[in-house]
Amino acid sequence: MKFIAMAAIAGLAWAAIASAEPCAPLAGSATELQEQSPQDRLDFLTHSLESEAHRVRVYDSIWRGSYAALTVGQLAVAPALHGNDRSVDLVGAGSSLVGVLALTVAPLDVMTDGKDLTSKAKQRATTQGLCPTLAAVQELLMANERDERECVGWLEHAGNAVFNVALGAWIAYGLHDKTSGLVNAVAGTAVGELMFATQPRRLTDVLAQYRQGHLALRTL
Repeated sequence: MKFIAMAAIAGLAWAAIASAEPCAPLAGSATELQEQSPQDRLDFLTHSLESEAHRVRVYDSIWRGSYAALTVGQLAVAPALHGNDRSVDLVGAGSSLVGVLALTVAPLDVMTDGKDLTSKAKQRATTQGLCPTLAAVQELLMANERDERECVGWLEHAGNAVFNVALGAWIAYGLHDKTSGLVNAVAGTAVGELMFATQPRRLTDVLAQYRQGHLALRTL
């Protein structure tokens, strides 16, 4: 019995020492981050990613709904138009539909990754340990931060311009309506740029704040 009791005490002591060991920080982080408890770090990350997921869902709903409304509106008007005007209207409807499909097929990753992350992280920490869970969520933050940046990168801006200019050229020269072609090219490019400008991308600030060890939680 004495041996069993001593073994149990030793096991508890070892568990306490192991739990007190610091979890590895991100490379390049300030020493202040290491001074924060693993649980505080995990709470900051899960809260930040969940908050960003909420903002992205709102953004996605607004833009997807706007593009869908434009598509339906233009299709509804088409039967009342004739000849070239109907063709131009249908091209515009197709362009709006592309916006809906783009948001549906390639949404920002954080919208899914950040959903219910606090409860998922708590469950994982219970089964796999706090440090492995923290390491996984740190990687999740970096991946989602990179995804936000890439979705408003130069390639996306260039693609937006090329798509809308090509569409305008089709209307101008294929449908022989240069005025509508110019309007569609300019307006379409401007709308695309507005969508990029309003995309949530707070994770760059969150990552910088985390690396500095400044873990004050922010509200939505």
